[in-house]
Amino acid sequence: MWKAFFGCYAQMAGKPNIRSVPEGLGRAIALGMEIASRLTGKPPKITREAVRYLTRRSHFSIEKAKRELDYQPRFSLEEGMKLTGQWLREAGYLPKV
Repeated sequence: MWKAFFGCYAQMAGKPNIRSVPEGLGRAIALGMEIASRLTGKPPKITREAVRYLTRRSHFSIEKAKRELDYQPRFSLEEGMKLTGQWLREAGYLPKV
């Protein structure tokens, strides 16, 4: 699901699809960026904490909310990301199409 979620953001920004690397390599790259950050004073593009967060297995079901609260999502991922893209453009975070 993360790949689809961030893939939508990449598409909004006009970037190619998200590339993935094995978790261990991601941690090593992040460590290198953290070390370089200390030397340059610039923030790292990714941190080991971010790699841990993005590789953590998590799944949250909404079935109980649907069953007990009669909850229905207002938007699909695609619809929600389309609305997000519109807002990002209007707010100036993405170039207008």
